[in-house]
Amino acid sequence: GWRRVDSSTRTWSGAWVAVQSLGSRSRAQKSRDEQVMRLFGFRVLDGSLSLRPDNRVGGVEETRRSLLGAGLASSSLVACMHDLGEEQEARARGLWDVDELRAQYQKTVQALLRSERSLKQASSEKAMAETFRVGGRAIRQLVLDPLLPEEMLDPALRSTLVSTMIEYDRFGRAFWAPFMRRHGVVPRRARVSLPFEAAAGIETEIRAGVEAI
Repeated sequence: GWRRVDSSTRTWSGAWVAVQSLGSRSRAQKSRDEQVMRLFGFRVLDGSLSLRPDNRVGGVEETRRSLLGAGLASSSLVACMHDLGEEQEARARGLWDVDELRAQYQKTVQALLRSERSLKQASSEKAMAETFRVGGRAIRQLVLDPLLPEEMLDPALRSTLVSTMIEYDRFGRAFWAPFMRRHGVVPRRARVSLPFEAAAGIETEIRAGVEAI
Protein backbone atom coordinates (compact mmCIF):
# COMPACT_ATOMS: atom_id res chain seq x y z
CA GLY A 1 0.00 0.00 0.00
CA TRP A 2 2.74 2.50 0.82
CA ARG A 3 4.08 2.31 -2.75
CA ARG A 4 0.71 3.41 -4.15
CA VAL A 5 -0.30 6.22 -1.78
CA ASP A 6 -0.14 8.82 -4.55
CA SER A 7 -2.71 6.90 -6.60
CA SER A 8 -5.17 6.73 -3.69
CA THR A 9 -6.16 10.40 -3.89
CA ARG A 10 -8.21 12.49 -6.31
CA THR A 11 -8.80 16.18 -7.01
CA TRP A 12 -10.28 17.89 -3.97
CA SER A 13 -13.59 19.71 -4.41
CA GLY A 14 -13.29 21.44 -1.05
CA ALA A 15 -15.73 19.06 0.66
CA TRP A 16 -14.94 17.16 3.85
CA VAL A 17 -15.60 13.64 5.08
CA ALA A 18 -17.10 13.97 8.54
CA VAL A 19 -17.27 11.21 11.14
CA GLN A 20 -19.31 11.56 14.29
CA SER A 21 -19.39 8.97 17.04
CA LEU A 22 -22.94 8.14 18.09
CA GLY A 23 -24.22 6.11 21.02
CA SER A 24 -22.27 4.57 23.86
CA ARG A 25 -18.97 2.80 23.16
CA SER A 26 -16.75 0.61 25.29
CA ARG A 27 -13.29 1.83 26.22
CA ALA A 28 -11.80 -0.72 23.82
CA GLN A 29 -14.02 0.49 20.98
CA LYS A 30 -13.11 4.12 21.65
CA SER A 31 -9.44 3.20 21.46
CA ARG A 32 -10.06 1.25 18.27
CA ASP A 33 -11.95 4.17 16.74
CA GLU A 34 -9.07 6.54 17.52
CA GLN A 35 -6.60 4.20 15.82
CA VAL A 36 -8.78 3.81 12.74
CA MET A 37 -9.33 7.54 12.46
CA ARG A 38 -5.62 8.23 12.76
CA LEU A 39 -4.84 5.61 10.11
CA PHE A 40 -7.15 7.34 7.64
CA GLY A 41 -5.89 10.83 8.39
CA PHE A 42 -8.83 12.23 10.37
CA ARG A 43 -8.44 14.93 13.00
CA VAL A 44 -10.90 15.98 15.70
CA LEU A 45 -12.67 19.25 14.92
CA ASP A 46 -14.92 19.42 17.94
CA GLY A 47 -16.02 16.86 20.53
CA SER A 48 -17.02 13.69 18.72
CA LEU A 49 -16.78 15.23 15.22
CA SER A 50 -13.71 14.46 13.11
CA LEU A 51 -12.85 15.55 9.58
CA ARG A 52 -10.56 14.91 6.67
CA PRO A 53 -10.56 16.35 3.14
CA ASP A 54 -12.79 14.34 0.78
CA ASN A 55 -9.96 13.64 -1.64
CA ARG A 56 -9.58 9.88 -1.35
CA VAL A 57 -10.42 7.81 -4.41
CA GLY A 58 -13.98 6.52 -4.11
CA GLY A 59 -15.19 9.48 -2.10
CA VAL A 60 -17.26 9.24 1.04
CA GLU A 61 -18.75 5.86 0.14
CA GLU A 62 -15.38 4.15 -0.20
CA THR A 63 -14.00 5.95 2.86
CA ARG A 64 -16.99 4.77 4.89
CA ARG A 65 -16.50 1.19 3.72
CA SER A 66 -12.80 1.30 4.59
CA LEU A 67 -13.38 2.84 8.01
CA LEU A 68 -16.00 0.28 8.98
CA GLY A 69 -13.91 -2.55 7.53
CA ALA A 70 -10.98 -1.41 9.68
CA GLY A 71 -13.08 -1.59 12.84
CA LEU A 72 -14.78 1.80 13.27
CA ALA A 73 -17.90 1.48 15.43
CA SER A 74 -20.84 0.58 13.20
CA SER A 75 -22.97 3.24 14.89
CA SER A 76 -20.69 6.02 13.62
CA LEU A 77 -22.09 8.60 11.22
CA VAL A 78 -19.91 9.01 8.12
CA ALA A 79 -21.07 11.75 5.75
CA CYS A 80 -19.96 14.46 3.34
CA MET A 81 -19.84 18.03 4.65
CA HIS A 82 -20.02 21.07 2.36
CA ASP A 83 -19.97 24.84 2.72
CA LEU A 84 -18.39 25.31 6.12
CA GLY A 85 -18.47 28.85 7.41
CA GLU A 86 -15.32 30.90 7.05
CA GLU A 87 -14.27 30.37 10.66
CA GLN A 88 -15.00 26.63 10.63
CA GLU A 89 -13.21 26.22 7.29
CA ALA A 90 -10.11 27.89 8.70
CA ARG A 91 -10.28 25.68 11.80
CA ALA A 92 -10.66 22.56 9.68
CA ARG A 93 -7.67 23.38 7.48
CA GLY A 94 -5.62 24.11 10.58
CA LEU A 95 -6.12 20.66 12.11
CA TRP A 96 -2.96 19.38 10.41
CA ASP A 97 0.45 20.85 11.12
CA VAL A 98 1.56 21.15 7.50
CA ASP A 99 4.86 22.75 8.44
CA GLU A 100 5.70 19.71 10.57
CA LEU A 101 4.58 17.32 7.82
CA ARG A 102 6.75 19.17 5.31
CA ALA A 103 9.72 19.00 7.64
CA GLN A 104 9.17 15.28 8.30
CA TYR A 105 9.09 14.46 4.59
CA GLN A 106 12.39 16.22 4.07
CA LYS A 107 13.95 14.77 7.22
CA THR A 108 13.02 11.20 6.28
CA VAL A 109 14.25 11.55 2.71
CA GLN A 110 17.59 12.81 4.01
CA ALA A 111 17.77 9.96 6.53
CA LEU A 112 17.22 7.38 3.78
CA LEU A 113 19.84 8.92 1.50
CA ARG A 114 22.35 9.29 4.34
CA SER A 115 21.80 5.71 5.45
CA GLU A 116 22.28 4.32 1.96
CA ARG A 117 25.54 6.23 1.52
CA SER A 118 26.91 5.14 4.88
CA LEU A 119 26.05 1.46 4.42
CA LYS A 120 27.68 0.85 1.05
CA GLN A 121 30.84 -0.39 2.77
CA ALA A 122 29.18 -1.75 5.93
CA SER A 123 28.90 -5.35 7.04
CA SER A 124 25.73 -7.25 6.16
CA GLU A 125 24.75 -7.46 9.83
CA LYS A 126 25.00 -3.71 10.35
CA ALA A 127 23.21 -2.99 7.08
CA MET A 128 20.36 -5.35 7.92
CA ALA A 129 19.83 -3.75 11.30
CA GLU A 130 19.94 -0.18 10.03
CA THR A 131 17.78 -0.71 6.94
CA PHE A 132 15.23 -2.51 9.10
CA ARG A 133 15.07 0.46 11.45
CA VAL A 134 15.32 3.33 8.95
CA GLY A 135 13.18 1.74 6.25
CA GLY A 136 10.52 0.67 8.73
CA ARG A 137 10.26 4.20 10.09
CA ALA A 138 9.82 5.63 6.58
CA ILE A 139 7.09 3.13 5.68
CA ARG A 140 5.29 3.85 8.93
CA GLN A 141 5.30 7.53 8.05
CA LEU A 142 3.82 6.80 4.61
CA VAL A 143 1.15 4.46 5.95
CA LEU A 144 0.03 7.06 8.50
CA ASP A 145 0.27 9.98 6.06
CA PRO A 146 -2.98 12.02 6.08
CA LEU A 147 -2.85 12.35 2.26
CA LEU A 148 -3.69 16.02 2.28
CA PRO A 149 -4.72 17.66 -1.03
CA GLU A 150 -2.37 19.97 -2.89
CA GLU A 151 -4.42 22.96 -1.73
CA MET A 152 -3.08 22.23 1.75
CA LEU A 153 0.31 20.60 1.12
CA ASP A 154 2.47 20.07 -1.96
CA PRO A 155 2.10 16.36 -2.91
CA ALA A 156 5.52 16.39 -4.57
CA LEU A 157 7.08 16.13 -1.12
CA ARG A 158 5.25 12.86 -0.46
CA SER A 159 6.04 11.57 -3.95
CA THR A 160 9.74 12.22 -3.35
CA LEU A 161 9.60 10.23 -0.14
CA VAL A 162 7.85 7.33 -1.89
CA SER A 163 10.39 7.19 -4.73
CA THR A 164 13.31 7.48 -2.30
CA MET A 165 11.92 4.67 -0.14
CA ILE A 166 11.38 2.43 -3.17
CA GLU A 167 15.06 2.83 -4.04
CA TYR A 168 16.08 2.29 -0.41
CA ASP A 169 13.93 -0.84 -0.29
CA ARG A 170 15.76 -2.18 -3.33
CA PHE A 171 19.09 -1.33 -1.71
CA GLY A 172 18.16 -2.97 1.61
CA ARG A 173 16.84 -6.17 0.06
CA ALA A 174 20.31 -6.93 -1.29
CA PHE A 175 21.44 -7.39 2.33
CA TRP A 176 18.30 -9.15 3.52
CA ALA A 177 17.84 -11.63 0.66
CA PRO A 178 20.67 -14.09 1.61
CA PHE A 179 19.53 -14.13 5.25
CA MET A 180 15.92 -14.80 4.28
CA ARG A 181 16.90 -17.56 1.87
CA ARG A 182 19.00 -19.28 4.54
CA HIS A 183 15.95 -19.35 6.80
CA GLY A 184 13.56 -20.51 4.11
CA VAL A 185 11.70 -17.21 3.80
CA VAL A 186 11.01 -16.42 0.15
CA PRO A 187 8.36 -13.67 0.04
CA ARG A 188 6.01 -13.32 -2.91
CA ARG A 189 6.85 -10.49 -5.31
CA ALA A 190 4.12 -8.36 -3.75
CA ARG A 191 5.81 -8.74 -0.37
CA VAL A 192 9.44 -8.16 -1.35
CA SER A 193 9.81 -5.44 1.28
CA LEU A 194 8.54 -7.68 4.07
CA PRO A 195 11.36 -6.89 6.57
CA PHE A 196 10.77 -3.15 6.34
CA GLU A 197 7.00 -3.43 6.42
CA ALA A 198 7.32 -5.54 9.54
CA ALA A 199 9.59 -2.90 11.06
CA ALA A 200 6.90 -0.27 10.46
CA GLY A 201 4.90 -1.92 13.24
CA ILE A 202 1.50 -0.87 11.90
CA GLU A 203 0.03 -4.36 11.67
CA THR A 204 0.51 -4.97 15.38
CA GLU A 205 -1.56 -1.85 16.11
CA ILE A 206 -4.40 -2.31 13.67
CA ARG A 207 -4.30 -5.35 11.44
CA ALA A 208 -7.47 -4.69 9.45
CA GLY A 209 -6.42 -1.15 8.72
CA VAL A 210 -3.25 -2.16 6.90
CA GLU A 211 -5.16 -4.58 4.72
CA ALA A 212 -7.60 -1.81 3.84
CA ILE A 213 -4.94 0.59 2.55
